Amino acid sequence: MIVLLIYGKSPEPAALTLHGNHGQTRLSLVENPQQYVDPGIRSAIEQTLQRSLLE
Repeated sequence: MIVLLIYGKSPEPAALTLHGNHGQTRLSLVENPQQYVDPGIRSAIEQTLQRSLLE
């Protein structure tokens, strides 16, 4: 399991988790009332992931 803290202009980082099991990896963006994710960071993460899937 890997936890990436992604910083942007917001003082709080976005937490992206990667969990591997049986040859598969799942990505999750941690978002709940205690873990706010700035919409700009969320959008940048989603766009980056989508671009990497298309390549």
